[in-house]
Amino acid sequence: MRDINKQMILVNCLKDYPNEIGGRKLVSIKEVFKGQMAGEYDLPLILPIGTDENDCVICLDLENSGNIFICGATGVGKSVLINNIIASLVIKNTADSLELILVDPKMVEFTQWNNLSHLKNRKIIYEANDVNVAIDNLLYEVENRINAFKSEGVYTMKDYNEKVRLNNKAQFKSIVFIIDEIADLLLYSNSKQTVNKLSMLLQKCRSAGIYVIASSQCTQSYIFNAFGGNFSTKIALKIVTHDEAISFIGNEIPTKLLNGQFELLKANGQISLGMAAYIDVKEIERLTNLLFELNC
Repeated sequence: MRDINKQMILVNCLKDYPNEIGGRKLVSIKEVFKGQMAGEYDLPLILPIGTDENDCVICLDLENSGNIFICGATGVGKSVLINNIIASLVIKNTADSLELILVDPKMVEFTQWNNLSHLKNRKIIYEANDVNVAIDNLLYEVENRINAFKSEGVYTMKDYNEKVRLNNKAQFKSIVFIIDEIADLLLYSNSKQTVNKLSMLLQKCRSAGIYVIASSQCTQSYIFNAFGGNFSTKIALKIVTHDEAISFIGNEIPTKLLNGQFELLKANGQISLGMAAYIDVKEIERLTNLLFELNC
């Protein structure tokens, strides 16, 4: 077991993969969770997302990684990875400690999470106007939290919650704002207004315990120009050319990584090769049914 850095953590190595498809190893979310739970990093915002070249579980420390951008062509698994992250969040957090805001411009990717108790108003956001309202509300929440931190003489949500807990005051929840295919969102909205608001949110949200996760295709270079600098962690699925690597990751990478079969994760300036865990619709259905039964 070893730390790579504050943002990305490797824990126990898996001995066996559960299956193979077309000569490629398939990493299940169940196996990844087993490996992560066996380590010392069973914390609410440390999320197992896959394995590295040596079959060790890769975990993202959301509290330290900040905003996350996921890039990849259509059909390479961006939505699967996001569902993996959502599953990790709801498994490790109750609705009392976590609020999810899910934006699905295509209206098909997040439907299985509808009515989840962690969801803001128990609804998925589909319409561009509703997204702008959500961003406005988050900007207000950021300012509200920063003012609360100042009044208690602290700088982070973690420190604030520890301090007010001793006085039996209400604590803040972690909020995770997830946008699937951000380019589609901008296509159907007042893009300039949305870009400005979202840029402002990205710059301010992390210190307030609010995190943004977004995905887009690698070819949408204007997305990187608008937001790239505000995402401290980037995950690229099936990068196949040096141009794509330079556009998204920010520098060239070894040729051996350009095989189109793995994910690249850049956190704190370091690049890692890995395989994202897989979760299917039936697994999500079983998970949500269990959460409904437990009322959590």
